[in-house]
Amino acid sequence: MAKQDDEPELIPVSISLPIEIVERLVSEAQENGQARETERLTLAKHVISGRRRREKFLPGIRFGEASWDMILDLYVATIESRKVDASGLCLASGVAPTTAVRYVEMLVEDGYVGREPDELDGRRSFVTMKPALRAAIENWLDAEIAALKLTSMLVR
Repeated sequence: MAKQDDEPELIPVSISLPIEIVERLVSEAQENGQARETERLTLAKHVISGRRRREKFLPGIRFGEASWDMILDLYVATIESRKVDASGLCLASGVAPTTAVRYVEMLVEDGYVGREPDELDGRRSFVTMKPALRAAIENWLDAEIAALKLTSMLVR
């Protein structure tokens, strides 16, 4: 592909950075309160939509990350204060319902999520994210955001 006149010429670079710089970026990311929550939510939604877009370009490929899809969907719902019922979470996984139910049960057994019965419909239950899982996802999102910021700083 030909280089456009207005595009800068880039070369691949591999670098090592002092851990203090990376830790500072992550720490700053964690300290910004509401702005940080918005960035986390935006990135989580971007990851989810990117995973959906990927299916359009790579039809028929099974990526095998049903639990991850459920966790990201549950994180977004938690931040947006939406309740997620078990069947809705299973749909987010992109796998067969019986497989998805097994994944939900494993997440419950491992203590990452909880289930609460729906008081209006005894056949339904809601899935809730436990604080430890939320903290782990937020730490991952913070690290991803810091890496993206660092990359953009290096590209300038």
